[in-house]
Amino acid sequence: MSFWLDSCWRGFNTGVWCSEINVRDFILKNYSAYSGDYRFLKHKTDRTDDLKNKVEDLLNKEIKNGGIFCSKCSSFECKCFE
Repeated sequence: MSFWLDSCWRGFNTGVWCSEINVRDFILKNYSAYSGDYRFLKHKTDRTDDLKNKVEDLLNKEIKNGGIFCSKCSSFECKCFE
């Protein structure tokens, strides 16, 4: 393994994923079942609430206008990605 893998992936089991992009191999080699309950979760933050409100607002705008809202140009008739 290279220095990069040694330092960034310390604690992970090695496999084919170390030398090529192979998500399946990574998961198979490093997955372990979680048998605990919900208590590991942290409470939501104000930033999480702010983001949720922003997303909900944009989704409601899309539904109301029957299209996809482009936040880049603030339009439902976006030409940004053509």
